[in-house]
Formats: sequence, structure tokens, C-alpha cells
Amino acid sequence: MGGWTAGVGIKAGAEGAKVAIRWASKKLTTRTLKLRNTQNKITIQQYEYKITKYITRSTNRVAKPKYPKQSLSQMPQHVRARYEERVANNWKRSKGRTGKRLEAGKDWQNDIAQLPTKDKQGNPIFYKEHDISIASHTNGRGAERIVVGHSQDGNVLYDYIYYTPNHYNDFIHLIPK
Repeated sequence: MGGWTAGVGIKAGAEGAKVAIRWASKKLTTRTLKLRNTQNKITIQQYEYKITKYITRSTNRVAKPKYPKQSLSQMPQHVRARYEERVANNWKRSKGRTGKRLEAGKDWQNDIAQLPTKDKQGNPIFYKEHDISIASHTNGRGAERIVVGHSQDGNVLYDYIYYTPNHYNDFIHLIPK
């Protein structure tokens, strides 16, 4: 991991497992993953699988902080349509208010700093997620999202808007028109 050191701590009990993952470089990032076992049906092997998968995803995220930029006009039609719909609504939260089953404007934590945490002036960035696809009973909310950066006072930061086609594994930095 080139200059990175990592540490993992696991605490298991009847309620489930708690995993603390720590990376150290110039900055220190700590992430905790809680796995619950309320029905005692999950095995240690299943815990290990989930933990390994989480560590792999988290390491990949931390290792690639910059994302490719792409013009909104080059994005697929359904992404452009959703973006324009959200702009028209001023990026406000709307859960199912449009008659569609879409989640819009829910806080997204950016837990392991996948996206920038501060703007160019050093102010904190807060993110909100917006579904692309209408939810169904078969595929849930889908994997595609638009993630929008906001300032502390709630204003949209158009320099910090991202598209993820695969539920936060990869991001494309959207450049409006």
C-alpha cells in the first residue's frame, strides 16, 4: 500500500462483531464496522467474509482519492434526467413525494473520506445522496447515486458533485454542462 500502515481489531460476542480498521499515513483514518447477529444464524466464516470484503473495499477507496472527471452531457440519459430533476428541485430532500419511489437528499457520511472532506477554502463539505433509479421490490433502490457536496449552511457546492454507478465503489466527478 505504499507508505500506508493498516491495523485491524476484532471484538466478537453474542450480539455480533465489531471491527475497527485503521490506516496511518500523513492522516489517520479510523472506521468501525458493526456486524449484528440477532438470530445467531451467521457463522464466523460469514463474519470473516464480510470483514475481508469490507477491508478490501475500504483499502481500495482510500488508495484512490481522485476520480475521473466527466461532463454531464456525456453521461447516460437517465443520469442527466435525474440530475436536471434534482437541480429543478434545488437538490431538496424528497422521499417519494413525486409519486416515485426515489430517495433524494439523504445525508451520506463519506466515512472513510472517499470524496474530498474540505473545499478549496478549507471549509468542511457535507454530502447528500440522490437515487438514480426508481426503487422496486426486486432490486431495491439500485446501485446508482448522485452524491452532492453541500456547505455547512446547506448551499450546493457544484464543484463537488459525483456519480457512482456501483454503490460507492467508484465515482465520476460530474462537470455541469
